[in-house]
Amino acid sequence: MSIQEPAGGYALWISSDGSLRVSYSLALFSEIDALVNDGYRRIAHGGIETGGILFGTTNENSVSIEAYRPIECQHAFGPSFVLSESDLTALREQLAASDADPELRGLKPIGWFLGHTRSPLQLSDREAAWFDSFFPQPRSLTVLVKPERFHPTRFGFLVRTGQGQVERDASQNTAILPLSSQAAAPINPQPPPSLPVSDSRDDAETVDSSLSENEPPSSISTGPAVISAGEVTRVRSPQPSRTPSLPPLPLVTTDAEPVMPEKSGLAFPYARLAPERTRMKRAEPSAFGVQSIGILFLAAVLGCIAGYWAYRQLPSPVIPVNVREQNGQLQVEWPPAQTRNVDYAALQVNDGQWVSLSDDQKAIGQAVISAPSGDVKIDLLAKHWLRDSRGIVRYIRTARPSPNTAPSGSNQR
Repeated sequence: MSIQEPAGGYALWISSDGSLRVSYSLALFSEIDALVNDGYRRIAHGGIETGGILFGTTNENSVSIEAYRPIECQHAFGPSFVLSESDLTALREQLAASDADPELRGLKPIGWFLGHTRSPLQLSDREAAWFDSFFPQPRSLTVLVKPERFHPTRFGFLVRTGQGQVERDASQNTAILPLSSQAAAPINPQPPPSLPVSDSRDDAETVDSSLSENEPPSSISTGPAVISAGEVTRVRSPQPSRTPSLPPLPLVTTDAEPVMPEKSGLAFPYARLAPERTRMKRAEPSAFGVQSIGILFLAAVLGCIAGYWAYRQLPSPVIPVNVREQNGQLQVEWPPAQTRNVDYAALQVNDGQWVSLSDDQKAIGQAVISAPSGDVKIDLLAKHWLRDSRGIVRYIRTARPSPNTAPSGSNQR
């Protein structure tokens, strides 16, 4: 993984006591978000947890996060991020060799991030012991990343104080990535603050239902009731007009014609009552209403199950993309299943114009582009019928190796 250049500016996280300011690249944290979410969606019930080393710079009261490297985990104990002895040995070697990485020149390890897809935003005893062992310096960071299926990913920051203490619970002071983290946004010299997230998903709204009794008795309003700030004003309904009422119909129990009242005051006689309407029948209860409700409920449940099944059949929202240089051109490759049956797929080079892929390119999962000078950033977008999938890769050109040095790949995601 190469150094993540801040294409969308920086965001700022400030500790609760205001003693430390942490600025982080939005483009960098977007890639961390994609990496953790990719593991989250690999298997059901929590996914596979991942982690990585954070690199940046520190001074007395501020930290800047500029790059990361993934931590290799064999997952010998299951999908949770539990490092085995060989994983811990490899992590020590990775930290020791970071000084020799030319892409990390001027940066140092300042902490790590841990994907908590199967656990809350709290540092476990095992993770706290590892953090004390690998990052004992003051102002070292642990960033807990918590993806959720129907909510934005939350980032919890835990910082080691000057006395060496570290809080364990990050759930009360989390942040999400702002919407302004698009790659085309300019670098902001004054980073915006991180967007806070409340644990409470429901905010109740109350309305005072007290009624106003200050109306004069004679006032009548024909308009609708008006709800003002803090109270509900009662509006009286208009009185019905006085109209002459018809005399009650006589109760007819036989087929005989009803007797007209002597003084009805009406200008028209009563209609002859049909014999079949004179007999009153008691309505029998029907089970049609209960059956209809049961059928509708069953249809709703089946619809939800079918929709969830169709959603799970979609390809992963994160597309793994690889790039290799061949004959002066760049060959971009990805899993063909991500683009084979989509209506639209396109590539973008260095935040330029989107170029649509042909049907053959979508079917084989390959495309060849002209190799521009310098480092290259390539975006791949595939629009599925229910959601979009996207992959980002950075091709970093390094100095040509000497004839006695074995060539090494430079594809980094």
